[in-house]
Amino acid sequence: MEYKYTSIILEKRNKGETDRFYVFYTLEKGKIGVKAQGVRRPQSKLAGNLENFNFGHIFVARGKGSGRIIGAIAENIFPALRKNWETLSSVFETIAIFNRLTDYEEKDVEIFKLLLEYLFSMEKVAAVKEISSEETRKRIKILKSGFLIQFLLLSGYRLETKTCVVCGEKIAAEGNYFSSPKGGLICSRCSMTVSRKIAISANTIKLVRLFSYHRLSSFLKLKVGDKEIENLELVVRDFLRWII
Repeated sequence: MEYKYTSIILEKRNKGETDRFYVFYTLEKGKIGVKAQGVRRPQSKLAGNLENFNFGHIFVARGKGSGRIIGAIAENIFPALRKNWETLSSVFETIAIFNRLTDYEEKDVEIFKLLLEYLFSMEKVAAVKEISSEETRKRIKILKSGFLIQFLLLSGYRLETKTCVVCGEKIAAEGNYFSSPKGGLICSRCSMTVSRKIAISANTIKLVRLFSYHRLSSFLKLKVGDKEIENLELVVRDFLRWII
């Protein structure tokens, strides 16, 4: 039988002399892995439509096993993103994390929409010429952290940012910590009882809260200081290390 999937390419690996194995995140079935036979031959027409991060449609013939790709149409290849080394590098890192934390054949429409929104947002960042390279780097970092926080929330990893995860009291404006094992914020009093923790600023807490309730694309022009971005990245990296 032949199946059509709306998909985003996460990964490709060479198999044998002329084949490749592809990993897609699809709207219809979640993450799937499919082989394309002969795609590395010079005359192959499939290869150009099967580049990493392409958004489009794939056609799969399924019998036994995972099936094989028999056709592909790329709707968007994100050309500006690919021409900017910083956006491309960040997307590779982000997709690698996403791929590692995503199980096969677990359909989630909201996660698919979020991943696509992230790619379109990064394309917009790469296409803007009127801002400095430093501002571009900031936007790249904000989008990466925002995407990962939203992805984790959709995956069931809730970050508590309103009350202390130890005592349950409302979080004060200053003097708080983030604990990956506890899954949220700890007040200054309770922090003495927790060994693994990261100091988190009031502005970083606001950022995490904003990411939890607003669309990713709404942060394209958000102005954030270097210290807050560094603090935010530290929190996200530590939480990912705990999960992985």
